[in-house]
Amino acid sequence: MELEQIITISNSLDGVAKSIAESSNYDILLTAISILINAILAGVVITQLFLYRNEINSRLRPWIGANKGGFDYNDEKNILVFLFKNYGQMAANSVLEKWNISDKINSRKNVIKNVKGKNIQSVTFPNQERKFSIEIMNNQIVKKAVKENSSFYLEITIEYEFNKNKKGFYGVIGEYVVSGHVIIIDEWAS
Repeated sequence: MELEQIITISNSLDGVAKSIAESSNYDILLTAISILINAILAGVVITQLFLYRNEINSRLRPWIGANKGGFDYNDEKNILVFLFKNYGQMAANSVLEKWNISDKINSRKNVIKNVKGKNIQSVTFPNQERKFSIEIMNNQIVKKAVKENSSFYLEITIEYEFNKNKKGFYGVIGEYVVSGHVIIIDEWAS
Protein backbone atom coordinates (compact mmCIF):
# COMPACT_ATOMS: atom_id res chain seq x y z
CA MET A 1 0.00 0.00 0.00
CA GLU A 2 1.50 3.34 -1.00
CA LEU A 3 1.77 6.36 1.26
CA GLU A 4 -0.74 8.41 -0.79
CA GLN A 5 -3.36 5.66 -0.50
CA ILE A 6 -2.83 5.42 3.25
CA ILE A 7 -3.26 9.19 3.65
CA THR A 8 -6.41 9.14 1.48
CA ILE A 9 -7.92 6.32 3.57
CA SER A 10 -6.99 8.11 6.77
CA ASN A 11 -8.61 11.37 5.61
CA SER A 12 -11.76 9.49 4.51
CA LEU A 13 -12.06 7.82 7.90
CA ASP A 14 -11.59 11.15 9.64
CA GLY A 15 -14.39 12.66 7.54
CA VAL A 16 -16.76 9.78 8.26
CA ALA A 17 -15.95 9.93 11.94
CA LYS A 18 -16.60 13.70 12.08
CA SER A 19 -19.96 13.50 10.30
CA ILE A 20 -21.14 10.71 12.60
CA ALA A 21 -19.90 12.60 15.62
CA GLU A 22 -21.92 15.68 14.68
CA SER A 23 -25.13 13.68 14.43
CA SER A 24 -24.78 11.62 17.59
CA ASN A 25 -23.51 11.57 21.16
CA TYR A 26 -20.63 9.24 20.43
CA ASP A 27 -18.01 11.98 19.93
CA ILE A 28 -15.45 10.57 22.29
CA LEU A 29 -15.80 7.01 21.01
CA LEU A 30 -15.49 8.04 17.37
CA THR A 31 -12.50 10.26 18.09
CA ALA A 32 -10.78 7.37 19.85
CA ILE A 33 -11.51 5.04 16.92
CA SER A 34 -10.17 7.62 14.47
CA ILE A 35 -6.99 8.05 16.52
CA LEU A 36 -6.54 4.29 16.71
CA ILE A 37 -6.96 3.85 12.94
CA ASN A 38 -4.51 6.68 12.25
CA ALA A 39 -1.97 5.13 14.63
CA ILE A 40 -2.27 1.76 12.88
CA LEU A 41 -1.84 3.37 9.46
CA ALA A 42 1.18 5.34 10.70
CA GLY A 43 2.69 2.07 11.93
CA VAL A 44 2.15 0.50 8.51
CA VAL A 45 3.85 3.46 6.80
CA ILE A 46 6.86 3.32 9.14
CA THR A 47 7.20 -0.44 8.64
CA GLN A 48 7.06 -0.08 4.85
CA LEU A 49 9.71 2.66 4.88
CA PHE A 50 11.99 0.51 7.07
CA LEU A 51 11.62 -2.51 4.77
CA TYR A 52 12.28 -0.39 1.68
CA ARG A 53 15.45 1.07 3.21
CA ASN A 54 16.73 -2.42 4.09
CA GLU A 55 16.08 -3.59 0.53
CA ILE A 56 18.08 -0.71 -0.90
CA ASN A 57 20.97 -1.36 1.49
CA SER A 58 21.21 -5.08 0.70
CA ARG A 59 20.02 -5.55 -2.87
CA LEU A 60 20.26 -2.24 -4.69
CA ARG A 61 24.04 -1.87 -4.43
CA PRO A 62 27.14 -3.10 -6.22
CA TRP A 63 28.33 -6.64 -5.49
CA ILE A 64 31.80 -7.39 -6.85
CA GLY A 65 32.78 -11.04 -7.29
CA ALA A 66 34.93 -13.43 -9.30
CA ASN A 67 33.82 -14.04 -12.87
CA LYS A 68 34.34 -17.15 -15.03
CA GLY A 69 36.37 -18.97 -12.40
CA GLY A 70 38.25 -15.85 -11.38
CA PHE A 71 41.73 -16.62 -12.66
CA ASP A 72 43.23 -17.06 -16.10
CA TYR A 73 46.91 -17.61 -16.87
CA ASN A 74 48.50 -16.13 -20.00
CA ASP A 75 51.48 -18.36 -20.91
CA GLU A 76 52.88 -16.02 -23.54
CA LYS A 77 53.17 -13.02 -21.22
CA ASN A 78 53.67 -14.92 -17.95
CA ILE A 79 50.89 -12.98 -16.31
CA LEU A 80 47.95 -14.07 -14.27
CA VAL A 81 44.66 -12.32 -15.02
CA PHE A 82 41.97 -11.96 -12.37
CA LEU A 83 38.46 -11.68 -13.84
CA PHE A 84 35.71 -10.04 -11.82
CA LYS A 85 32.24 -8.64 -12.36
CA ASN A 86 29.81 -6.26 -10.69
CA TYR A 87 26.81 -8.50 -10.01
CA GLY A 88 24.89 -5.70 -8.27
CA GLN A 89 22.38 -3.20 -9.57
CA MET A 90 24.44 -0.07 -8.91
CA ALA A 91 27.87 1.11 -10.09
CA ALA A 92 30.92 0.57 -7.89
CA ASN A 93 33.03 3.73 -7.63
CA SER A 94 36.72 4.20 -6.77
CA VAL A 95 37.49 0.52 -7.32
CA LEU A 96 40.83 -0.38 -5.72
CA GLU A 97 42.33 -3.79 -6.52
CA LYS A 98 45.10 -5.13 -4.28
CA TRP A 99 47.00 -8.40 -4.43
CA ASN A 100 49.75 -10.37 -2.80
CA ILE A 101 51.61 -13.60 -3.55
CA SER A 102 52.44 -15.82 -0.60
CA ASP A 103 54.08 -19.20 -0.04
CA LYS A 104 51.61 -20.06 2.73
CA ILE A 105 47.88 -19.63 3.11
CA ASN A 106 46.87 -16.65 5.23
CA SER A 107 43.69 -15.90 7.13
CA ARG A 108 41.25 -13.31 5.82
CA LYS A 109 42.48 -10.84 8.41
CA ASN A 110 46.11 -11.21 7.32
CA VAL A 111 45.23 -11.04 3.62
CA ILE A 112 44.01 -7.51 4.08
CA LYS A 113 47.23 -6.52 5.90
CA ASN A 114 49.70 -8.24 3.56
CA VAL A 115 48.50 -6.92 0.21
CA LYS A 116 51.40 -5.47 -1.83
CA GLY A 117 50.33 -4.63 -5.40
CA LYS A 118 47.64 -2.08 -6.26
CA ASN A 119 45.61 -1.14 -9.30
CA ILE A 120 42.96 1.60 -9.40
CA GLN A 121 39.95 1.63 -11.74
CA SER A 122 37.42 4.41 -11.60
CA VAL A 123 33.95 2.83 -12.01
CA THR A 124 32.62 -0.68 -12.55
CA PHE A 125 29.04 -0.56 -13.83
CA PRO A 126 26.33 -3.18 -13.15
CA ASN A 127 27.00 -6.44 -15.05
CA GLN A 128 30.32 -5.05 -16.28
CA GLU A 129 33.17 -7.53 -16.47
CA ARG A 130 36.65 -6.29 -15.53
CA LYS A 131 40.08 -7.81 -15.23
CA PHE A 132 43.50 -6.92 -13.99
CA SER A 133 46.85 -8.53 -14.63
CA ILE A 134 49.44 -9.67 -12.15
CA GLU A 135 52.96 -10.28 -13.42
CA ILE A 136 53.99 -13.34 -11.45
CA MET A 137 57.23 -14.62 -12.94
CA ASN A 138 59.38 -11.85 -11.43
CA ASN A 139 58.22 -12.78 -7.94
CA GLN A 140 60.69 -14.77 -5.79
CA ILE A 141 57.95 -16.92 -4.26
CA VAL A 142 56.74 -17.92 -7.73
CA LYS A 143 60.28 -18.71 -8.91
CA LYS A 144 60.81 -20.92 -5.88
CA ALA A 145 57.46 -22.71 -6.41
CA VAL A 146 58.26 -23.37 -10.09
CA LYS A 147 61.73 -24.66 -9.20
CA GLU A 148 60.35 -26.97 -6.47
CA ASN A 149 57.25 -27.91 -8.49
CA SER A 150 55.02 -26.75 -5.63
CA SER A 151 52.21 -24.21 -5.37
CA PHE A 152 51.80 -20.67 -4.07
CA TYR A 153 48.87 -18.56 -2.92
CA LEU A 154 47.28 -15.48 -4.47
CA GLU A 155 45.47 -13.08 -2.20
CA ILE A 156 43.25 -10.48 -3.83
CA THR A 157 41.04 -7.78 -2.37
CA ILE A 158 38.81 -5.33 -4.18
CA GLU A 159 37.50 -2.30 -2.31
CA TYR A 160 34.90 0.07 -3.72
CA GLU A 161 32.51 2.86 -2.81
CA PHE A 162 28.81 3.42 -3.50
CA ASN A 163 25.85 5.50 -2.25
CA LYS A 164 27.55 8.53 -0.74
CA ASN A 165 30.75 6.97 0.66
CA LYS A 166 29.43 3.56 1.70
CA LYS A 167 32.13 0.94 1.24
CA GLY A 168 32.02 -2.54 -0.30
CA PHE A 169 34.68 -5.23 -0.16
CA TYR A 170 35.50 -8.48 -1.95
CA GLY A 171 38.36 -10.81 -1.06
CA VAL A 172 39.60 -14.08 -2.50
CA ILE A 173 42.40 -16.53 -1.75
CA GLY A 174 43.49 -18.85 -4.55
CA GLU A 175 46.08 -21.60 -4.70
CA TYR A 176 48.11 -21.58 -7.89
CA VAL A 177 49.15 -25.09 -8.85
CA VAL A 178 52.27 -25.10 -11.05
CA SER A 179 50.35 -26.96 -13.75
CA GLY A 180 48.68 -23.61 -14.48
CA HIS A 181 45.41 -23.89 -12.55
CA VAL A 182 44.19 -21.70 -9.74
CA ILE A 183 41.84 -23.18 -7.17
CA ILE A 184 39.76 -20.69 -5.21
CA ILE A 185 40.11 -21.66 -1.56
CA ASP A 186 38.14 -18.87 0.08
CA GLU A 187 36.18 -15.80 -0.94
CA TRP A 188 34.09 -13.27 0.95
CA ALA A 189 32.20 -10.03 0.39
CA SER A 190 30.68 -7.26 2.45
